[in-house]
Amino acid sequence: MFGNAMKRFIDSEVGATAVLVASMMMLLLSVLAWAIDGGVAYDERRDTQSAADMAALAAAFAGPDCENQDWQAAGLEAAAENGFDNDTVTNNVTITNLAPSPGFGPYEARVESNQETFFAGVIGADSTTVAAEAVANCVRQSGLGGYAVFASATNCPPNELKINASGITIGGGVHSNDDLLLTAMASNPGMVDGDITWVDSATISNVTPINGGTAYQWDVAAYGYPPTPGGWDIDDYRPTAGPVAPLTGPDNLNSSGYHYYPTDVTLSGALADGIYFVNGKLTLSAVTVNSGTFVATGVIKLQGVANTVTSPYDSTGLGLFSDNPGVPDCTGGDLAIQWSGSSHVWSGAQYAPNGRIDMSGASNSSVNGSIIAYRIDLSGSGVTITYDDSFTGVEVTSLRLEK
Repeated sequence: MFGNAMKRFIDSEVGATAVLVASMMMLLLSVLAWAIDGGVAYDERRDTQSAADMAALAAAFAGPDCENQDWQAAGLEAAAENGFDNDTVTNNVTITNLAPSPGFGPYEARVESNQETFFAGVIGADSTTVAAEAVANCVRQSGLGGYAVFASATNCPPNELKINASGITIGGGVHSNDDLLLTAMASNPGMVDGDITWVDSATISNVTPINGGTAYQWDVAAYGYPPTPGGWDIDDYRPTAGPVAPLTGPDNLNSSGYHYYPTDVTLSGALADGIYFVNGKLTLSAVTVNSGTFVATGVIKLQGVANTVTSPYDSTGLGLFSDNPGVPDCTGGDLAIQWSGSSHVWSGAQYAPNGRIDMSGASNSSVNGSIIAYRIDLSGSGVTITYDDSFTGVEVTSLRLEK
């Protein structure tokens, strides 16, 4: 009897152990299956995200805002080139226009990959779906975007755009890609005929938008940074570059109306019409030009009284272009264009993509054209800045992923 009882006990222990081992084996197989198939899914997620990014960018670039082509076909083609051909079996690709107005951006691409599992089928998971989404937008801007004053720096505190002037009148939009200080005296307030926008923070005092203009914080999370207007390239104005319109020679140097200075120069008095290129610093002291465009690799200074340019010579509307300091900078050496003196009358856009335009000493002066720079510091009194829509600049295309 004791022997039979012992046998039954041993048999029950063996059975329990077998059940436990079987359970542990199933658990280990499950962990192994999810580990292996999970790793494959991770790689597939990376691939689907890359394809979604490319598809969204392709759709945005093809849309009416930029190329005005078939944006849906462009998105599907980009996804196929990245391994997802929308066969509806192994993968699905959807290109969607998210804009309130059909045909305009932004555009969303969603890529789904339906994959058979290698090991997880043993626990009932025969397939898995991996999905990724991306949103992109494209803006192509001709003209100077309606901006009379535009500061492109995004991190040059305390104020990327600083205007502290009594009686200032700005005919056009004002924008800072970061902080904005825009103030005038209560006894002599300022006016902006356009929108006042900024990305981070703003201090606005005694300056009022007029004629329907408003002041508001730019939603960079939703729209990205607005394209910086202008788009001029210093290399296009060098002596051996192809001629800038309206120059007609085989290169700039051999064109009538092109004036080249290989080193620093000071110009004064009456000047001939044309494009002036200085490989160095340029000082303009009471010059008078009927039609002129001035480009320098170094700092440009307007000093004395009544520097006068009636119209820009460059057909795109460029009046002043300083490339200093060569790369975007917001340290002490970032001065690009400096105004001092008074009663200047200038026509043509001012452009300093890498440095600061300082108009802290230009009282009773007028600018017919946009002021576009990395940073801008303007102070004084009686300054008028007017946007001119006939100044087209160089076409600027901004293509970006937003999600």
